[in-house]
Amino acid sequence: MGVLANVGEELSEDTVVVGAAIQSWFPSALAAFSFLLFNLLDSPCLAAIATMAQQMQSRKWFWFAIVFQNVFAYVVCLCIYQIGLLVMGAGFTVGSAVAIVLLIIMLYLLFRPDPYKDKKVYAKRSVQAAR
Repeated sequence: MGVLANVGEELSEDTVVVGAAIQSWFPSALAAFSFLLFNLLDSPCLAAIATMAQQMQSRKWFWFAIVFQNVFAYVVCLCIYQIGLLVMGAGFTVGSAVAIVLLIIMLYLLFRPDPYKDKKVYAKRSVQAAR
C-alpha cells in the first residue's frame, strides 16, 4: 500500500503515514467502504478469470459471468453509498432514488416466491440426467 500511496521507501511500513496518504483518496469513510466492497465483489484476478473461461467452455456464458459480476458489484456499492449518504444527512438526490429502486428490485428478486415450486421441473431434469 505504501507504493500505491506514493510514500517514500523508508516510511512505507509506517501504518500511520500510509493510512494518512490513503485517506486523502476518499472524501469520506463511506466512499472508502464502497470502494473496498466493490473490489470484494467485482471480477477476480486474471488467473481466476482464465480458469473460469477454461471451465465454462462457452464464450457467451463466460462474458455473461464477467459482466454480471461487475454490474452486480457496481449496483450493490451504488446502493450502499447513496443510501449511506441519505442516512448521514446529505439529502435526497436522483442517485438516492435510483439506489432505492435498485434495492427494492434486488430484495424482490431475493425474497420472491419460487416460480418453479409447483412444477418440479428441476427434479425431473436431475432424474433424467442420472439415467
